[in-house]
Amino acid sequence: MKKWVAATGASDFLLNYFRTCTKSRKNTPLYGVYVEKVKDGQVLETEDSGAISPDMAYVDGVIKILAKNTVTPMSVCEVLDEVLSYYEPEVLFAMNAKN
Repeated sequence: MKKWVAATGASDFLLNYFRTCTKSRKNTPLYGVYVEKVKDGQVLETEDSGAISPDMAYVDGVIKILAKNTVTPMSVCEVLDEVLSYYEPEVLFAMNAKN
């Protein structure tokens, strides 16, 4: 998911949000979030959350919340902590199904 952030002056940038996938020790998929901030084709900041959940739809819902609120790599860990403690998986799944 991409979000263009237009700001005044020369501070316009693009935020890219990606779902990541790793395997657990039991070989089941675990999904996470990777966010990058890009300006003029150059990656300025990145952050990888690591594994968040085995539920892909849950992580997709988290990504939509991050993009909607223009969360940058610098603040993604703190925001993820809040989002993951606030939203039950069923709520995020329903939010993801609507869009």
